[in-house]
Amino acid sequence: MPSQTDAFSQTNVSDEQRVAGRDYVELVTPRSLDLLLATTSDHELDEACIGNGRLFGARFGFDAPESARRAILAIRQEYEFTDRQIVQLHRAKVLRIRGLQAKLERSSLLLWGGRLQITVLGIWTVFWLVLVMMQPGFGLKHIAAFTFLGGAFFLIAALTNYGMVQPNRLIDLHKRP
Repeated sequence: MPSQTDAFSQTNVSDEQRVAGRDYVELVTPRSLDLLLATTSDHELDEACIGNGRLFGARFGFDAPESARRAILAIRQEYEFTDRQIVQLHRAKVLRIRGLQAKLERSSLLLWGGRLQITVLGIWTVFWLVLVMMQPGFGLKHIAAFTFLGGAFFLIAALTNYGMVQPNRLIDLHKRP
């Protein structure tokens, strides 16, 4: 029989969290990774992601060595980026992982290339809209051409903005003085 000086604790894992009595506590554990990411604070997730590469991959969508994970989380805290913004910066190759380090590298080539692409696409769209307007009459074909050209322009311009222009602007907007 254990004496009163012996330390005794019991943990039961269940769906509900409750204090069941004086000598044990039941804890809630998330059943899915999405639930864990949705309900855990950023600070706790940051601590867990440093040592757990699978959790880091589920959170950000890419893998990195432990020292690079530390650097990425430090960048996230310094610039106050959200998880989605970190993913966007990585996809645009503005957040670069080289070896065991991660760095934010602003790319003016990417920024101006995106702006140039949107400008050229705009000129091309206006050119085709003028050609459509020069056709005699105005009917269903004209409306369909306007709709198609306008929709294609806005779709391609939005994707170019998201992937090429906006990542560089994120760094400027979140820069610390």
